[in-house]
Amino acid sequence: MKTKLTDRFIRTRKPPATGRLIITDTAVPGLSLRINPASTKNPEGLRYWLLRYRPRHQAQRSTVLGPYPALGALPKPASAPLKPSTRPIRGSI
Repeated sequence: MKTKLTDRFIRTRKPPATGRLIITDTAVPGLSLRINPASTKNPEGLRYWLLRYRPRHQAQRSTVLGPYPALGALPKPASAPLKPSTRPIRGSI
């Protein structure tokens, strides 16, 4: 399943009854979210960020970046304006 992974979408997504659900992000190539089924220990189901990549002349691989709530959703895009710093720059007069 491919969709834009937003914080609201991830929080409202229900875990599958069995198996794993992998949702691929449309904004960032290779980024996916894996949702494991609910259990007695984790009634919400475990959610992990995955990074899928393909080394040259090899099969596709994936690595777990970390759990969803700890890493959060995607940060603001690079085009977002930066807040000016009020701290003085080192070495300035």
